[in-house]
Amino acid sequence: MPEQPNKLSQFWSELKRRKVFKVIAMYAAAAYVIIELSNNIVTPLNLPEWVPALIIVLLVIGFPFALIFSWIFDVTPEGLKKTKSAKEAESAETAAITAKKRRFKISDGIIIALVVVVCILLYPKLFRKDKFEDIRDEEGRISVAVMPFKNTTGDSLYDWYSNGISSILINGLSLSSEISVIDNQTMVNILENRENLQYASMSAPLVNDLASSIQVKSYIWGDFIATKEKLLINLKLIDTETNQVITADSEETHRDSIIHAVQLLSERIRNYLEIKSYEQDLSREFGEFAITNSPEAYRYYLEGFRYLYSFDISSYDLVEQLLKEAITNDPTFTEAYILLSRFYGWSHVNYGLQLRDRESMQYLDLAAASKEKISLYDQISINQQRAYLEKNQEELIRANEQLVKLRPLSPQHWQFSALDYDHAHQFEKAVIAYEKAIELYKKVGFDRIVRNFIARLGTVYHELGNHEIENELYEEGLKINVPYSIDRIIYSQAVCALSQGDTTKANEHMAKYRSNKETEELEEYWIDYDIGMIHLDAEQYDKAVKIFSDLITTDPREPLIKWRLGFILIDKELDVDEGMELIDQALDIEPDNADFLYTKGLGYYKQGMVQEAFEIINKAWNLRLRYDHDHYLLLQEVKQALN
Repeated sequence: MPEQPNKLSQFWSELKRRKVFKVIAMYAAAAYVIIELSNNIVTPLNLPEWVPALIIVLLVIGFPFALIFSWIFDVTPEGLKKTKSAKEAESAETAAITAKKRRFKISDGIIIALVVVVCILLYPKLFRKDKFEDIRDEEGRISVAVMPFKNTTGDSLYDWYSNGISSILINGLSLSSEISVIDNQTMVNILENRENLQYASMSAPLVNDLASSIQVKSYIWGDFIATKEKLLINLKLIDTETNQVITADSEETHRDSIIHAVQLLSERIRNYLEIKSYEQDLSREFGEFAITNSPEAYRYYLEGFRYLYSFDISSYDLVEQLLKEAITNDPTFTEAYILLSRFYGWSHVNYGLQLRDRESMQYLDLAAASKEKISLYDQISINQQRAYLEKNQEELIRANEQLVKLRPLSPQHWQFSALDYDHAHQFEKAVIAYEKAIELYKKVGFDRIVRNFIARLGTVYHELGNHEIENELYEEGLKINVPYSIDRIIYSQAVCALSQGDTTKANEHMAKYRSNKETEELEEYWIDYDIGMIHLDAEQYDKAVKIFSDLITTDPREPLIKWRLGFILIDKELDVDEGMELIDQALDIEPDNADFLYTKGLGYYKQGMVQEAFEIINKAWNLRLRYDHDHYLLLQEVKQALN
């Protein structure tokens, strides 16, 4: 005997049969359309400001009635009919099923039409990238007028405040080169042409009409309310065309301090508009924002940010100067401290500048103490930089992943993730991050960085053994018309060809590489060194040994070449004893070189001298400025051997 459905499931089925859910969807869509239309017609039809609110109230009241009627009645081609009971409907269902298949129901057409209208209304709200774009003039400045403020005190003695407040705001906004504001005299002339203008009775439609008549893109309007001793001033920045409020602010003050209060409002609104203008420029390039109330600080920060990520060593002294100026203008500017710490941390490792790790950590501590409450984003950014300085790759990757989740459209964070996955030999994850970084940098036209990361992505595919995609990437990178990273790609093409045994193509690439370096006036000695590195990276060890041996004969004082040859002899166990002799000679010249010490420790480990190996490998790790995956793995292996 079939199991009887419970009452809850019966009720649920009855709701669906009576099309209650369809009615809810139709009512919600129709209500949204009505609300949007009411908001858009209030101003042009000069309707009272309370009309949209009344419509919302009526729609809320009507909702339960719509549910009740959907339960009781059905809308049919023959008109409104009472809904049949479940038994009656079941008996009639078979006979009607063929007709239903043939007939396109009116309700379905209504739903489709409503969905289309809702999508049209929602599209500009969801996909409008820059709400300031529509209020800029032809020169790119934010176009704004300041309207007389509404006197809501009920006392005509305060009418002079209406023009007084707007006049002070105009003067303050005029100080900015990013804002195009209608001057005082022009506004006075416009208002004088309006007959019987009463500031106490000014309405939103009237003010919007004033702004439209002078063809200004946006306007500031507000009111002031008086109490016994104080005055509350409210203002809004409004888009003239859409009537959308862009931002709002208020200030409460004693009546004898009204000028100072309006000056504060003027400064805040000016700072807001300037910073948003700078942010728009920055977001086009990096999708990255910083938080400060000082436009001057933001300007310095923005320039420092751009120079730092241009990866141009000639501008690095300027980066330091700009970021320190940003901090001087706003000592609570957390992001400026973090960026300065990042600059100090990178400068020595990547560009051979003086050791600055101590300064890097100091500015990181200042970042953590810059505000009473640090945002989540800044907390993670500080953790990221600290992990970088402390060579904690696991924590660094975790912080990168958190930042990507917070700001998925920032190419910078995908870039960091890609590089750190790559350094940790997590190549599959590195591919995803590199591809996303390249996609985002392409959108903002950063061709120099795009080519650099295409070259890096190619080497990752090389590690994964996918040489077909690797070569396709190199060809794509060479098509980009910027004079950067060309030699890097040609170098990688030679490595790829050599590793696959295609010596003809490899020789072509190496000849082209040599020609480019000769044009750059690089010494022949160092061009030969690069050719040796190509053979080393392609695992052509015999050829690499021959090249480095010849270079040592040419200049026996160069420690770098001795280390390279010594490393191959030790790591590949071709001649560990000779390799150790070469490393000792290199260490005589540079005794605190982390790479040299690491290689000597590797030699001790190959010789079975585990304790000696641990001591020197650990010393090298402490001297090493940044995480090195092979070094980390060897240190863990030696520790395990000791235990």
